[in-house]
Amino acid sequence: MEIDNLHINEKDFDLFQTLEPKDKIEFLYDAQFIGKELSINKALSKVNSTISNDSVLNEIFQDTLYDELRWDSDRLNIMISNKMVHLNSTSIKWIRSIVKKMFSDGHILIRNKKAKKAKEVDIYRFYRCYDIVGSGAPLCLN
Repeated sequence: MEIDNLHINEKDFDLFQTLEPKDKIEFLYDAQFIGKELSINKALSKVNSTISNDSVLNEIFQDTLYDELRWDSDRLNIMISNKMVHLNSTSIKWIRSIVKKMFSDGHILIRNKKAKKAKEVDIYRFYRCYDIVGSGAPLCLN
């Protein structure tokens, strides 16, 4: 499809106006080469993700979540509270794999070195605490 033959109706133009300048160029490029419908779906997903990214993060991590996992002789406690992830385990390798998994799922984590292990709650040898900075699309580490 050539750009001269592209017809954008009123609803599509309203969507086009809400996009950032860089996204407008991408929208026109995608409409030309992959089709207008796919371009509109892609633009809608971008608009929806920017609007709901912070609200989704607050909804997911505002309440306290707790889980205890077992694998062979290893144990792992995960507690998420106040945008912080507390990991306590008998295996440091397992903690690293959980952090890598969360990162690849799109959660941006920064290690909180000031957090201290609570002796009465965190009973396993290794403890790590991470602050949740944000959340986005899943990442591929390859």
